[in-house]
Amino acid sequence: MRCNIEVRSEACRLGVPLWAIAEKLGMSESTWHRRLRRELSAEDTEKALGAIRAIVDERRELQ
Repeated sequence: MRCNIEVRSEACRLGVPLWAIAEKLGMSESTWHRRLRRELSAEDTEKALGAIRAIVDERRELQ
């Protein structure tokens, strides 16, 4: 079973790579991938989803 389906599917749906989420959260890509191996807390899930929304908003501003 894959963990963090909500975060992964939202990132995929919006075309946000996982490395970009890690960068936005201020951690290395390898650390982020290790954290995704187990289910994130509700607070960390919201931070990740917020990072995804921020990345999408930044992309829209650049267009």
